[in-house]
Amino acid sequence: MAIVPTLDKMAADPVEVAILLVRHFEGFSAKPYPCPAGIPTIGYGFTRYSTGRRVKLSDPPMHQSDAEAYLHNQLTTIAHAIKPMAPIFATRPEALAASIDFAFNLGIATFKSSTLLKRLKAEDWEGVEHEIHRWVKSKGQIIPGLVRRREAEANLFRLCHSIKPEPESFDRLGLGTKKTVPTP
Repeated sequence: MAIVPTLDKMAADPVEVAILLVRHFEGFSAKPYPCPAGIPTIGYGFTRYSTGRRVKLSDPPMHQSDAEAYLHNQLTTIAHAIKPMAPIFATRPEALAASIDFAFNLGIATFKSSTLLKRLKAEDWEGVEHEIHRWVKSKGQIIPGLVRRREAEANLFRLCHSIKPEPESFDRLGLGTKKTVPTP
């Protein structure tokens, strides 16, 4: 089954669109595993638990229902943190959804200090396009999954400067079926 949020759904709740992006690009893993950067990760790409404790590879499995609740909480928190950073977020839920996913993946502090945010504030869409595609490496290596993720985010940003966004599904974001991270 394809993940295809509609424009109406996104307009209603950018957090829900960001949840779809995170689910797709992170996948779910009940057991801890090292991400491409070597950081212990669990659930939907969590490197810390709600208590603030870092994930360890020796931790017990996480239930998917707990991961779902934590994901919603995390992305809602990120949305509240970044929404005041750029006026465009008040009128363009596409930009907010893409930025929530970006900040989840790289951290709020990284987003706050990024040239990407500066370009968003200026509504410099060519600059946004350039900046989003710079964030595709881990340990100096291009990661194909990050290339795909940044392209999905770029597709959302592209809707912000379209003269008239097409009333289509988000198939063009590159979202397919849910990915599950293989566990050892």
